[in-house]
Amino acid sequence: MEIKKKEKMYMQKIEKSKECPLISVILPTYNREKKITASIQSILEQTYKNIELIIVDDCSKDQSIEVIQEITDSRIRLIRNEKNEGPAKSRNIGVSYAKSEIIAFNDSDDIWHKDKLVKQMSYWREHPDKIMLYSRYNNYMGKEVGVIPAYYYEKSKLEGDIFYSLLEGNKVGTPTILMKKKVFEDLKGFDTNLKALEDWDLAIRVAHKGEIGFIEESLVNAYGEKEGINSNMDNLINAQIEIIAKNCINEKSKIHLKDSVIFLLERIVKYTRQADRGSYEKRIIPRIVENKLSYELLIDTLQKKVKMEENYHLLTVLIEKEKVMQRIHTYFKTQNWNKLAIYGYGKVGKIFVKMIQDTDLEICYIIDRSKVQEDGIVFKSLEEIDSKPNVIIVTTPIAYNEMSEKIGKFSNSIVKYIGEIIQ
Repeated sequence: MEIKKKEKMYMQKIEKSKECPLISVILPTYNREKKITASIQSILEQTYKNIELIIVDDCSKDQSIEVIQEITDSRIRLIRNEKNEGPAKSRNIGVSYAKSEIIAFNDSDDIWHKDKLVKQMSYWREHPDKIMLYSRYNNYMGKEVGVIPAYYYEKSKLEGDIFYSLLEGNKVGTPTILMKKKVFEDLKGFDTNLKALEDWDLAIRVAHKGEIGFIEESLVNAYGEKEGINSNMDNLINAQIEIIAKNCINEKSKIHLKDSVIFLLERIVKYTRQADRGSYEKRIIPRIVENKLSYELLIDTLQKKVKMEENYHLLTVLIEKEKVMQRIHTYFKTQNWNKLAIYGYGKVGKIFVKMIQDTDLEICYIIDRSKVQEDGIVFKSLEEIDSKPNVIIVTTPIAYNEMSEKIGKFSNSIVKYIGEIIQ
């Protein structure tokens, strides 16, 4: 996108004037030897040149330090933590070294567009009342890319007094932030007790203090991993609980937090085991949901909703029989599997069985409480299974987390969710 006329004029002023203020850019990093160079270069190559780049290495165990030291630019200052502190504290440490009254942040795997700072400073000159600025960014998740915040939001939800808008969900990406150092310090920076979603928490607290500016253009490319069942899910859920709970301050805020509460509970339903939910429940009741009955009703409803949505998605994929058959065949041959068992004989399970019967793969048995004989296939209860199959395919989405553990008590077979194979 071409730089607008006012931005070109501002760039010319920057080149001819000594008035352009210094901007301190904070870049925390941990084990990013293969990605950090591109991130650093995107900062150093900004059309806005009056910057200092404070890199905070959080005790990387790879060659990150050596990679950083190969870049010769007097604007770089390298700080190394004595122990691993996490990204929130590393950013706070970086700000403590900042010489400027204006600070910005980047992540060590994200890329700034070359005119990011000049566009933001141009906006700030016209809106000096704003205490923080942010912009849209391109969010790359594997082969998928989205734009955050989405284009369907009204401008009033993105700019100005957006405290209640932010309670509905985060719209501010850390690498897009430009803000006053004093505001950051008055708020005591990022909350180091949070292991995730520090950017959402900070944005809410800033919005409570003053007006926020927004640039509609995407100024950053951010790269991440698709959300799934991973070791960080507990951190995400715990952070959501704390952020929502501390903002349940009045009836108006509770109304605006509704979507965030539902999103939190959906995460619990999708990505946690029944046995692990007690610790979440104790912290949600009564801080977020008033009583146990309401909580259980919400969880039960969301379980049905998630199962219905997942089954619908799987069934729409299974309709494309030839493509799915090819994926199944390729997947199994790659893994050198030829024997399988199938857990669950609902609609998805029945369609999957029919597909497998058209291949040279052997169905050892179906694990289902009905325990009937159908088309020569043996049915077994969970307690009767063995390790004969190379893999056991779970077709019940809502129970996948728990079933993988339960199956492991009776079989050494690999356990896979059907969605991992057919999509």
